[in-house]
Amino acid sequence: MPNTAIIFAKESTNWKNFPGDIPQESKSIWNALPNDTQEKLKDDLAKQGFFKEKYFSFVGIYYSCVVGIVVIGFPKYLSTSSSAQILEHVNLICKVASKIFSQSGIQFENQFYPLNPQRAAHASNPYDLAVFLLRDYAENDLYTERKRQIRANGNGQRSWTQIIHRTTPVFDRSPVYLQSITIKSIRKTSDTITPLHAYIVNQCAQLLKPLGLFPHLTLPVAPILDYTDFSRYVPIISSKMNQTFSDRELRLLRALRSWCKEGPYNQTRLGVNSFEDFWEAATKKYFGNIEHTSSDPPQYYLDRSSNTYVGKGGAIPDILNAGTSVEFGAYLAIFDAKYYCPIFDDKNFYVYGAPPNSDIAKQIQYYYSLKSKYPSATFCNAFLLPCYSMDKMYHCIGYAVPNTDWHDEIMKKMSLSKSVVSVNSCDRVLIYQVDPTQLLNACLKDDHISDSNILDDFIKPFNKEAEVDS
Repeated sequence: MPNTAIIFAKESTNWKNFPGDIPQESKSIWNALPNDTQEKLKDDLAKQGFFKEKYFSFVGIYYSCVVGIVVIGFPKYLSTSSSAQILEHVNLICKVASKIFSQSGIQFENQFYPLNPQRAAHASNPYDLAVFLLRDYAENDLYTERKRQIRANGNGQRSWTQIIHRTTPVFDRSPVYLQSITIKSIRKTSDTITPLHAYIVNQCAQLLKPLGLFPHLTLPVAPILDYTDFSRYVPIISSKMNQTFSDRELRLLRALRSWCKEGPYNQTRLGVNSFEDFWEAATKKYFGNIEHTSSDPPQYYLDRSSNTYVGKGGAIPDILNAGTSVEFGAYLAIFDAKYYCPIFDDKNFYVYGAPPNSDIAKQIQYYYSLKSKYPSATFCNAFLLPCYSMDKMYHCIGYAVPNTDWHDEIMKKMSLSKSVVSVNSCDRVLIYQVDPTQLLNACLKDDHISDSNILDDFIKPFNKEAEVDS
């Protein structure tokens, strides 16, 4: 296996501070790189779309052909104390992303894709593809194609068709052929596909090396094809597929074609560019039981017009869980998966990096909108935020209410006192911290939260009496 440098990079790190708060051993490797190599790597990451407004946004594994370095992007909530811990968690993220993507068709931003608008609609997951290609190589070696060898008086199966057409018989009542022509099936390397196969095997190894897969595999010598337009191989491979009857060859050729169809960067990327979308998908898979929660854009009916005008943007409750129980009857839990990692300042009673007023108000709006449609149901309203290394998968740390200081002026104008204005305990959103590792492992097993846990851990706490400042 080539000695490739592995650099860790923390999500949300500013361009100037890249690679951010990372393990010390990786920091030493980064600092040892020449300045021009560091800049080339950052430029390559920017070209791949891994920076948004100067902030690193990729979570996964990327092999930069430009500088020959593997980059491990890890989530902002993850502890940086151990490189092995980070690798294990990123591996888990990639597996869950693959599972969610294949099962539900959810498309995360640029998940498993190069930045190529011409990409095929049904792209392959390079994680599964790379594992298949390396396993096939370990068992069968590089691609070879079957060719017929025709020889005079050689070893092999005698071909009477060739003998009749190529030799002159001796006649003595009936023709006698003195020269024998044989056909022998042999396997030879392909001038085109075999070198391509060798290159792709090496790229697969680079992609999977950080995950500790196939560590002792001896890789083939491969040509340098880093800047090749791989789409030109597709018709060649397709032609070979039409000429073979071997199941193994068909599977291999199909995998090689899938690799080439995604463009020159498919073989170097495994992960997601928008972890916020992934967090929402993972929490929805475990906590939700309503598949379609988004609405269409609003409609407008203008005076003196029977036409309907469609606006933009729909209301999208992230996660809903509905059901019935003996104790509460009908119930509906409204969840909002938020990718915030709050920091609580106990000394000054302040919180940093938490959902803002707009998110809280929007969530309360969802509550009242759904409550008007299902007035007899018992509700819960909660945020789901990631928090690494917890004993339980999730627990409630409190609740949030929007700032309503501006109501004071309204009450003053209306000559109302605070005691007259009712304070509703439903004007709040519970805050739950969720351990990503336990959540993702549950997603891999297709586990789902039980109805009893929804009732005991969410519905009941929300409906307890709460003191809310007016």
